[in-house]
Amino acid sequence: MSRVLLLVPHQDDELLVGGPMLVNLCRGGHEVYVFLATNGDFYPFESAARARESIRALTLLGVDRSRILFGGYGDDWRGGSIYDAPYDAEKTSMAGFQQTHGPAPGIDEWRYLRTKEHAPYTKAAYREDLFTLMDSLRPEVLLLIGYDFHPDHRALHLLSLEALALLMEKDPSYTPVLLEKYAYMGNLFGAEDFFRIPHLPSVRPGKVLDTAFFDWKKRICYRVPRDCDTFFLAFNRMFRAARCYRTQGMWMAADKIINTDVVYWQRNTANRVLGAEIRASSGQVRWLNDLKLFESDSVSERTCDLASLCFRPDPADEEKTVTVTLRAPSDLKLLLLYFNTPGGISADLEATLFLEDGSEAVLREAHQSRGTYSVLRLELDGRACLGFRLRFENVRGELGLGEIEALDRVPEPPFRELLAEPRDTRYSVWKTRLLWPEKKLYRLLRKLRKRIRTPYDRKKERYRKARSEALAQGKDWAP
Repeated sequence: MSRVLLLVPHQDDELLVGGPMLVNLCRGGHEVYVFLATNGDFYPFESAARARESIRALTLLGVDRSRILFGGYGDDWRGGSIYDAPYDAEKTSMAGFQQTHGPAPGIDEWRYLRTKEHAPYTKAAYREDLFTLMDSLRPEVLLLIGYDFHPDHRALHLLSLEALALLMEKDPSYTPVLLEKYAYMGNLFGAEDFFRIPHLPSVRPGKVLDTAFFDWKKRICYRVPRDCDTFFLAFNRMFRAARCYRTQGMWMAADKIINTDVVYWQRNTANRVLGAEIRASSGQVRWLNDLKLFESDSVSERTCDLASLCFRPDPADEEKTVTVTLRAPSDLKLLLLYFNTPGGISADLEATLFLEDGSEAVLREAHQSRGTYSVLRLELDGRACLGFRLRFENVRGELGLGEIEALDRVPEPPFRELLAEPRDTRYSVWKTRLLWPEKKLYRLLRKLRKRIRTPYDRKKERYRKARSEALAQGKDWAP
C-alpha cells in the first residue's frame, strides 16, 4: 500500500482536489495524509469553524483524524502574496498575524508539532515547512493543487514544487509520483450538470492557463466510488461532505463538482536533469531544472505573464546552445522541452547526446508552434548518456524554455485499478425527469441562500468594511 500526501491551501480545497479519490484510496488501505497550508482566516473569527468543518468532511471521506495536518499560514496577505516577497521578508496575513499558529484551540500547526516553536511568515519558512513535511512522510504519491486563479493556490503550487525539487536533489533516489489537479478550472467553475442522466465525467474547462503543458487529452481519469456517484444528490457522499463546509456554502456548488471521474495530470519526477550541471551560451539556466514548468513574479495578478521568467538566450547569440551534464550515466528514453514563446516559435533543434562509451549521437527535429506554450518530444533509444547539448538554429520568434526533462523511463499512472472506464453518456429524458423535483428544490434553496442575508453574512460585511477603512487610513489592523 502507498503513502499519499494531499497538499491544498484552504479548508474546502481538499474536496475539490481530493474528493472521491480520497474515498478510493482510504478504502483501498492506502495511508492518506492531508496538509492544509493556511488557517482559512481571511475572516479570523471563522478560522476555528473552518478547521472543524474540514476535519468533519475529511473524516466522512475516510481520512484518519491523526493524518490531517495544518500549516498555520495566512489566508491571503497584505501588500501582495507571500510568494511575491523576498524569501526572508516577513509578511502580515490579511487577518493581522505575523507567525504560524494553529487554526483552533487544541490544533497545532506543523511547525509547532515538529519544533515546539512558531515560525515567522516568510517565504523561506513556508518552503521549509513543505520540505520537512515531505521529508518526514516520504509519500510515494503526491496530490498537488494546480496553478489556479487564487494567489494562495498558486503560492502553494510553486513552493511545493520548489520544496520537492530540493528534496529530490538531496536524495536522487526519491522520485514520488506527482499528480496535479485544478480546484477551480473545470471543477468549481465547471458545468452544472449533476441533474443530467447519465451523470457526466469532468468537462474540459473553457480556458486553462497552460493548456499545452496540461493537455486535456493526456489527463488521467479515475473512477469514483458508488456512493459518490448516486442517482439522487441527497444520498451522495460528496454532497454530504460539501454540507460540512457551512461557512463556505460549498453545498451550493455540488452540482458542479460531482462527476463520474476525477481528473489529474501526472508530472515527470524521474527527471535526470534535476540536480544536473547546466551551461548555456547565453541566458539564465536556473529555470531549466527547478521542476516548475513556469514561474511568476506576481501570483496576485490574475492574468500574469508566465512566459517572462524562463531561459531566454540573448537575441545576438548566434550559437543558442544549452549543455547538460548529468549526475550519473542514465539510459535516456525520452527528452521533453517545454517552450515559453509568446507569439509562437519556429526553430530547428540539433540534440547531441554524449554517450557513455565516448561516442556521440545526433538527432535533428523541427519545431513549430503558434501558441505561447508548447512541448517538443524526442524519443531516444535508451543508450547510456553522460549528458547532451541542445542547439537551436533558424529561430523565428522569441525563443524561451521553461523546463527540460530527460527521462530513463516513461511514467505509468498510479492506482491502475482505479482508472475510469469509458461510460455510456447518451442522454436519458425519462431518467432526467425523475430528478426534476430534487433539481428544483436544490436550486430554490441555493437561490434563497444567496438572497437572504444571515446574521453571519452581516458580521462578515461589518468586519470587511472596518478592515478596509482601517487599512485605507494606514492604521494597523489586528484581529
